[in-house]
Order: sequence, then C-alpha cells, then structure tokens
Amino acid sequence: VTFIFNEDIELLGDPFDSDYLDNFYHTNKNNPASDVEVNGNELTIWFEDSEMPVGRAYVNIEKNALQDLWGNKNAKITYVVDIKRDTTPPVLEKVEQDTEYSIELTFSKKLDDYTAEDIDNYTIRDENGKVIKDIIDDAVLNGNVVTIYFEEEIFGTFSIVVEDIEDLEGNVIARTTKSFTMTDRTAPNSPGNEFEAKIYKAGEKGQLLKVFFKEAMKTSGQYSVLDLEKYEIGSVNLADLDGTTIKITDGGTAVEIRVPSYEDVDDPRDDYLDIDPNDWLYIARVADISGNRTPTNYNRVRISESTAVEIEKVELTAKDTLVVTLKDRLSKFVSDDFEDAVSATGADVRVTRVRQSVNSAGKTVVTITLRGWDRTTVTGLKFKTDNTKSQNAYGDALEERWVTIEDKAPPTVLKVDYQNPTTIVITLSEAIDSGTAADNSRNGFSVNGGELERAEVNGTTITLIGTNFKETTDVSYNSIFGLADDEGNLLASFTRTDKLD
Repeated sequence: VTFIFNEDIELLGDPFDSDYLDNFYHTNKNNPASDVEVNGNELTIWFEDSEMPVGRAYVNIEKNALQDLWGNKNAKITYVVDIKRDTTPPVLEKVEQDTEYSIELTFSKKLDDYTAEDIDNYTIRDENGKVIKDIIDDAVLNGNVVTIYFEEEIFGTFSIVVEDIEDLEGNVIARTTKSFTMTDRTAPNSPGNEFEAKIYKAGEKGQLLKVFFKEAMKTSGQYSVLDLEKYEIGSVNLADLDGTTIKITDGGTAVEIRVPSYEDVDDPRDDYLDIDPNDWLYIARVADISGNRTPTNYNRVRISESTAVEIEKVELTAKDTLVVTLKDRLSKFVSDDFEDAVSATGADVRVTRVRQSVNSAGKTVVTITLRGWDRTTVTGLKFKTDNTKSQNAYGDALEERWVTIEDKAPPTVLKVDYQNPTTIVITLSEAIDSGTAADNSRNGFSVNGGELERAEVNGTTITLIGTNFKETTDVSYNSIFGLADDEGNLLASFTRTDKLD
C-alpha cells in the first residue's frame, strides 16, 4: 500500500531493522511490514509475510516513525484501505533467449514458486510441433520472470506451452503457447571452444589437414572458412600452393585441406609442403553460421598427428544403458568393438544391442543396451576396448584403452510398500545424498488418499509418515525438490497409482 503525504518525508529508522518495521502494520501488531520505502512524498509499505485481508484493512503507522524535511515528526496514523481480491490470471507476455542453454519467460505478475518452478508445467515443441522430451533441466522463478534451463544447447525455432501456473492469489494461467528462436551467441575459437587441427599421412602420399571448428561455420562471404588465403603454416600461405584443395565436411563443422606433400608431386620443382605434427596453423578471422566472428584477427592452432579415434566419455545413463561418445565420426562401424568392451565384477553382464548415431557436433555416439546389470551405480562395471576394427574416414582405428565409466544414471523407484495407516516405505535403486533432503519436510512428496506429514530420507529408503494411508493411496514425487544421488543425478518425478506393494 502507498501513502501519499502533502509534503516530502523521511524515515526515522533503518528499513532493514525488524524493530523499526514493527512501526508499520495492518490489523494488529502481529502483522508487521516486510519493507518500507520513501520516494519524495510517497511511502510504500509491503506486507510480504502477512497479506492484508480482502475487504477493509486497517493500516497503522506508529508515532515518530516519520518526519518531514523540517524535522516535524508524525502522530500515529491509522488508515482504512479497501482491499479487493485479485481474480485476474497471470499472462505470459514474452519469451526471450537468455543463453544458448536457457530462455526467460516474463509474466504479467508475480507467480507462486511451487507451480512456476515445476518443470512439468512447461512443454517444448520443435518447429514442426513435435514435443521434445526431457529437454528441460530446471525452472527458476524470480518475481514475475521464470528462467528455463535446458539439458543442452539448442538452436532454431521452437515453441513453449505453459499451463497450470498460478499467481500469488491462486489464479491459474490459461494454457498458452508462444514461439521463440534460439541463436548461437558464442564466438568461434573462444575459451572452451578452441579450434583443433590434425594431420593425416603427414609427409606421405595423400597428405590431408583437417581443421575442427566445433560448430557449423560460414562458407561464403568475407569470413568464409573455405577461403584458402585464410590458412598459413609457417610462412607459407596455403592458397599459394598449386594443387591445394579445401572442402567443408562434418555438417559444416570442419574442413579438409589436401596439401601436396613431396610424395604427391611428380617433379620436386612443383609446389609441395610436408606438414609436421606440432607445426602451427594460422587461420585469419572466420565466423560461424550465426555470424559470430573469432575474437582475434589471427587464430593459432597447434597441428597434432592423428593416430586413433579417441573415446571422449562413457556414461551409464540408466540401469541398462551405456552411452559412448567419441571425438570423431566412424565411417566403418564394428559393433563387436563395443560389445566386447563391457564387463563387470560380480555380475554376468551381456550386451543385447549396440546402436550408433551422430550428435550435433558430427561425432559418433554409441548406445549399448545391457542385460544383467540392474543398478544405477557404476561400481564394478568396466569398459575396455581392445583389438578394435572400427575406423574413421582416414583409416584411424578406435583407440584401445580402459575408460572410467561416469555415473549419469538417476536413482529409480524399486517399490512402494504400504506398511500400515501411518507408514509407506519407498525403496530406491541407490542412496540419496542426505544434503539434498530436508528434515521435517515432505521433500517433494504428496499423497492422494490419506494425509502426509513428512518424508524421511535415509539412504536407499524414503519413509512417508502420515495418517489414514491405504494400500490404494497414490504416492507422487516432484523432481523440482531436487533429491539426488551422490553424483548429483536427480530422482525423476513419479506417481504410483496402482495398489501399493
């Protein structure tokens, strides 16, 4: 509520001091202000912790809480304020890109954090209207703005469907769909996004230099990566070497430059350049397809020798799924290389399926389905490539080595056990990190059929304490509360609606 006086005023205390805020209250002294602010002759009082009642509210200002600019202090003030209930639902006003991984939703009013931060209330669709599943990682509310964080960077045209979100008065938004566009804002060859270069058949017949830009690049205009004049090794500009050719590859994220070596030319007097590993490649300013240019005019890249297709990471993403990401694209794929790589201590693990795909960076991703590994932890699970036959387009074989498997598998619900009218026990596939749970809290759980008091988290079990539970009680969990295992993998939202165990 804002009071307008007949002259400018000043506060006679610290608005951050709770004792001073006690001078401003509504109805009675049990409802003090949460904040006060003066702007000229206006005094605004907030009651965030104790809202004014609908109808007639009596707002009080104790004496000597204010003064005018001449030092005259106020007498006690009591003012009647007519409060009307807000029945207007919130409206989604705009959707804007925040980063490559996030967008900001601006609403017409402040929102209820429980509904605004529930990622199930948001759906992302691609430009064809198809739902993109599991793309939203988190939703964070700040007043009337919700920031949606994605699991990975996305580019292109999308739409977001918003529903079941409430304002502070409980008014529910109408189901709303708004489109938005995500563009690349990261400069090529910036920190963490550096160019790479590899030489194949160095000094031999068929010598080839490949430059990896990590993202799709411009292939025309001033900043085209297909302009040979932009490439130098030592004091040699590659455009000056007769017989040198360049082409775009890997979906626009790399170029292949064929540079004649001594072995490639018929006459030693012809142009040639034997490229050595560890030579420096200099690239003039280029740009990605979004128009982002390299930060500097010249980009220096150390040339490395290609010897094998490297494994970037191996991840357990579910109790029966391994995902292997390579640093290159395979042109010859031998599934046995991956099937034979999996073993385990204390378990008879077999591979039932091996599938390959290509990610947005143009690299091979191999998904392995397991049988006999029924855990969401990696202890005892092993991955070692040996005698590999898979190759990239340049004849490099898949590297042979032990790889530590990363735990990216979230905990799963094994069973929900009704014990008695006051207790339901949930058993998980692995322990929950106690630091992600709160004492004397429901911790994101709710029930339909009975009344839940609290959810006690202890290792692999979560005990629901309440009253009037039945075997038919529905148990639900909302992942917004962030229960996670020791590796930070979040327990997913779930609802058990069948008869409990």
